[in-house]
Amino acid sequence: MFADQQDNQAEESPPVVPSLSRLLRVAAPAMLVMAPLIGLALHSDQSIAIYQFASDYGTNPIRILEASLGEIGEFISKGNFRPLGRFIFYLEEAARFDVAAALGVPPHIVQGAIRVAMVGVLAWAATCVVRALARSATGHAGSSLTDERQAIDRLIDVFPLVFASVLIVTGPLHPLSFFPFFLITLAVAILLVPLYVASDEAMNSTDLVPRLALPALIGLLAAMTFELMYLLPVTCILMILLRARLSGLTLRQIPSTAAFHRWLALCLGFLTVFIPSRITIAMACSANDCYGNTNPVPSGFSAGQWLGRFMSGLPVEGWFSMSPGTIDPGALDQAWSGISTNVWLVLAAVALAVAAVRAGARLLKHSDHEPSPRAYRQLGTVLVVFGTVLALSPAFLVSLSEGLQGWNYRGWGLHDWRDTLLVQVGWAFILYGTLVMVWSLAAHHGRKGKSPSRMLTPLLVAGLALCLSLPAVLALGANTRYAESRRDRPLTSIVNLISASSVDFDRTAAGEARRCALLADYGELVCESCWHSGPRLAEQLNNLSMSRYGAAFCATPR
Repeated sequence: MFADQQDNQAEESPPVVPSLSRLLRVAAPAMLVMAPLIGLALHSDQSIAIYQFASDYGTNPIRILEASLGEIGEFISKGNFRPLGRFIFYLEEAARFDVAAALGVPPHIVQGAIRVAMVGVLAWAATCVVRALARSATGHAGSSLTDERQAIDRLIDVFPLVFASVLIVTGPLHPLSFFPFFLITLAVAILLVPLYVASDEAMNSTDLVPRLALPALIGLLAAMTFELMYLLPVTCILMILLRARLSGLTLRQIPSTAAFHRWLALCLGFLTVFIPSRITIAMACSANDCYGNTNPVPSGFSAGQWLGRFMSGLPVEGWFSMSPGTIDPGALDQAWSGISTNVWLVLAAVALAVAAVRAGARLLKHSDHEPSPRAYRQLGTVLVVFGTVLALSPAFLVSLSEGLQGWNYRGWGLHDWRDTLLVQVGWAFILYGTLVMVWSLAAHHGRKGKSPSRMLTPLLVAGLALCLSLPAVLALGANTRYAESRRDRPLTSIVNLISASSVDFDRTAAGEARRCALLADYGELVCESCWHSGPRLAEQLNNLSMSRYGAAFCATPR
């Protein structure tokens, strides 16, 4: 059985490197929805971190590694262990300033471009998950394998539009807004590592001596990156179970697969770091107050927050509101007005509509070798299960946060936090899986030979295109509305001007006077006790400009 499945998978699997046109079809809808956020201003810690790390370390990986290792004790006393995560974070911040300086572009614009590019990578990773599960759903179907896969591919063409529709930013602490490169990278890893552990080859191999060093190393590194990576063992075993279910493997057969051995190795590497680090953190936090946002404190309030954070990933609220937990009847009109009066946004909306028309037309193309309705239903079901677990798991971790529970006690609502992006991605799988199950009814209808007439087909394509494009266009409108609301604030303008001045450095006395005035205005709007306070920002900018330009950003701050 294993051998037959392996032969089929090897013969029919898609190419490892997809074509450029396929990549664009997958990534473009999500990138278009994110485009209004390219100019989003740096917020809170972001507004100082890039200048500090560029000044302290540059892009010297040795210095960054030394700093990351040297800070382990300090951060354990605060309640977290992220040496690898901090290395990646520091390096990206410093490298981003180097790119900005080389191009003469403000750092926040470079971050916006990175945001859009990384969202495209995330869309590709999520589509890889769908394709892997689809291969398992049709990989044992027999001689019509190729035709069935082509039919499934037509259905997968719909997924990028569904994925784009959930990518709505409603607050400055959303992972797509706040340190997007690092947090999107974590989401990509949480999607792709399970595909390596439960790859086609590993699922169909009975090799009892698999290569375990790599998965063990991945587990070890995950435990020292960020708390969200604690989900990796969960998503990996879930992927193994779901692919096994679709492929017809029994529970008794799973432990003999190379995929299960990889998972055990990953767990071993993960626990090797996780257990001692969490014990050390627990001891430190019992003696001192730890950072509240990473300090887990189970309470009766956690259950309600868990459900609330899970439900907040539904895109509907973001379409109609700019505040968590509220519905603003005028928000949709504001978003539509923002799109309809801007030619670039009109073109983006038209591009989404064209993609939807193409996907709808392909979806209605009749095939004599459609997968059985049962295959569609199974695929849809496992997508819903995967999405539900993917959304619930990070929401559960964050619901235990002592700091975020405090936010709710103060009446701030369920604000965006580190889990929000993964929750939204989970909902993309849930919504798409539901769509696949609904489509199984259409597949059953088509098998009976009741294909639509030529007159009816254009109407069906138009209806499908409207259903597929409207949610994505609404997401585009919501992000446009949010970007406009962020720009309409005094602090945002000041932060953006400081960002531009850090690379467009005017050495004249008048230039320095303008920079000092910006810092003075910034200091009046930011609390003095904040990590990103006016005096600290002035200090870091002076350090950076002295090292880069040989002159102070502002020699005598007001």
